[in-house]
Formats: sequence, C-alpha cells, structure tokens
Amino acid sequence: MQTILILLGPLRNRTSSTLTTILLWSAYLLADWSPKFGVGLITESKRSAGGGVDGSGSGNNQLGALWAQFLLLHLGGSDTITAFSLEDNQLWLRQLFGVTAQAVAAGYIFFQMLPGGNSHLLIPSIFVFIAGAIKCFERIRAMNLASEKNVRESIKKQFPVL
Repeated sequence: MQTILILLGPLRNRTSSTLTTILLWSAYLLADWSPKFGVGLITESKRSAGGGVDGSGSGNNQLGALWAQFLLLHLGGSDTITAFSLEDNQLWLRQLFGVTAQAVAAGYIFFQMLPGGNSHLLIPSIFVFIAGAIKCFERIRAMNLASEKNVRESIKKQFPVL
C-alpha cells in the first residue's frame, strides 16, 4: 500500500485515469485501516494466549511489541500523499483522535509484551515508537495547516485588506 501511495501519490492531480484514481484511493483508505486491524490482531492474540504477561519474554511477545510499533510508523503514511482530497484536511481533528488511540494501543502492547525490560528488542522498539509518533503527528500537523481555516488565515496575514 505504501509503495502504491509513494509511486502514484504525485499523479493524483495530474491524471484523469479512473483506474489510477481508484487504485490510489483504495490504497489511501487501506493504509489507514490496516495498522489498526493489525494492532487489534496482536492484542487479540495476546488475550487468547492467556491474558497477562507470563514474564518469560518469549520471542512472540517481543516480536508482537515490535510489530505494533512498526504499524504505528506505517500509520504515519508516505510523504507523497497526506490527504487524498482537500476535504480530508478538514478532518484533521478526527485523525488526531485516531492516531492518539493507535499510539496508546501500541504503547499498551509494548508495555504488556516486553516483561521486565530484559528484551533484546526493547531499544529498537522504543526508537520505532518515537519515529512512528513523530511521523503520525507530522502528518496531522500538515493536515491542520492545509485546512481551509488555516489557509484563509495565512492568506489574510500575507495580503491584508488595504
């Protein structure tokens, strides 16, 4: 999905191909849905495997915690397409709420699946979490700055009425 967004993102305003538009729109929607679904699967697999942390730091727990952080990074999206259309920028507050919930879920998985801090994947998981959080909030900030209200205010500051 990210590959499609990276390659076709710049073409969305320059092409009239219906196939390209549908492919790009589908990839854009799935790029937001798939990390949430993945974190839900990781959480459910933890719950069905016995609930709480067993203290063993098993490889599956460590990988689950690292994958949750990578899914948060994936949610940040590609740099070539922040919003599919201008109307999507108006929904930046909803996106902020969704990303915050995703970050909390990734943090929950991280702290539940990495017992005692003796994991070999602890430091990489922390770095990926930080990178994912920065990428997600960078995307939301871009959507906020491109919202109609902020664009109007910016134009008023640059070109005051004489």
